Amino acid sequence: MKKFLVIMIVTIFSAMALGLGACGSSSSGDCADVCAKVGECGESGDEQECLGDCPDMINIIRSSAWSNAVSCIMDTPCGPNFSPDGCLMQAGQSEPDSNIDSLATTLCTKANECDSNTEIAQCKTDMLADPDTALFKIFKSSLLDCTGTCVSGNNCTDIGTDIESVIAQCACACDILMLCD
Repeated sequence: MKKFLVIMIVTIFSAMALGLGACGSSSSGDCADVCAKVGECGESGDEQECLGDCPDMINIIRSSAWSNAVSCIMDTPCGPNFSPDGCLMQAGQSEPDSNIDSLATTLCTKANECDSNTEIAQCKTDMLADPDTALFKIFKSSLLDCTGTCVSGNNCTDIGTDIESVIAQCACACDILMLCD
């Protein structure tokens, strides 16, 4: 399960370049302001990429996580410490573990079903304690529930030894767009 988390976080961060990682909002004004900051602090084209990705991001990030990420992005001066991805991770760390409790239970139950050596309670404890898992807390419950339902609907023969790939496919199918290839 630890390998899955690392792969998922690397996949998310790879997809969340400055333009995508900073966008998402509860209002177009927030998005315009944040994307302007991303453009100011980033590379040519980052602002336009951010503005283009913003409508999709609005639908997948919790409003509380967005508010925290916006504050971080807007309060961080341009320079080597400016990192929209880091702000999203920080926002996830501010969200409660209960945001991913159901997903952790579902994934660990499926991991146990497919490999009886996986102990559900320990798997869940490890997943919730892993700081890399914090990013998952930013996503809306409906998307996480969809992902868990999708994963649990797969049979172990199809999952084989590659549950990470199944989780990424399910997350993509459930509109967590950063996990789509």
